[in-house]
Order: sequence, then C-alpha cells, then structure tokens
Amino acid sequence: MNYYNSELSEFIGTQCKRIMTSIDIDILQVKTSKNILRFIESKHINEKLGDQQEKALKTLGWLANIINKNSAMFGGKKIQVYLVRGNRPYENIEIFDFVTYKKYKISGIEKVKKFLEVDYELNDIDKI
Repeated sequence: MNYYNSELSEFIGTQCKRIMTSIDIDILQVKTSKNILRFIESKHINEKLGDQQEKALKTLGWLANIINKNSAMFGGKKIQVYLVRGNRPYENIEIFDFVTYKKYKISGIEKVKKFLEVDYELNDIDKI
C-alpha cells in the first residue's frame, strides 16, 4: 500500500509514467534573518527511510554542498538537508546531515526547540 501526502502526489504516483522519483519532503524551513533554507525529512526512531527518498536526499545534499561552498554567488544563502529521527515529545532527536554526512544527537527539549527554530547550527548545539 502506498502512502500519499497529498492528492497531487497520489495523482503523480498512480497516473503518471514511472520515469522519475517523486517524494515528499516533510518540512521546508526558511530563516531569512540567517539566509538559511532547510529541508527536513522526519522519521520515527525505528522508521525506515525508503531507498528512493534516500537517493533524492543525497542528491539534494550534494547540490546544497555546491551552493554552500559558493554561497557568495547565491547572496550568502545556505542550504541544509537533514533526516531527523525522533518520537513525541521530541526530547531527544537524532539528525543525519546530508550535506556533511555527519550524525548528531540532541538531548533536551530546549536544545531540540532551538535547533528546530533554526536558532543554532548543529556544530553549536552543545554551546546552548
């Protein structure tokens, strides 16, 4: 059984030719004050990331890496691509960064909120 997050994605998945990968991204965050565009795919702790989702996120991370390295050409913009694993109440989350291929764990609801509010970079999360 297929899960579709919208009627349009269902239409694409059931009516269009299978010549591409079509996935949904759970969250797109734009923090204008920090010039950050963040893509997040969310999964529960033990939930599997599909092969096609992983390939698409790796491609997006690869593109983000190129843009980030040439940020000045893009008005200082930075793109982040994360897989965030956690369960309610999200007191602890695990993060995989598809740009740097690093893994992080954040413990404590306040630190989790600061990260999700795009207030801190992952490298700075221990400084909160």
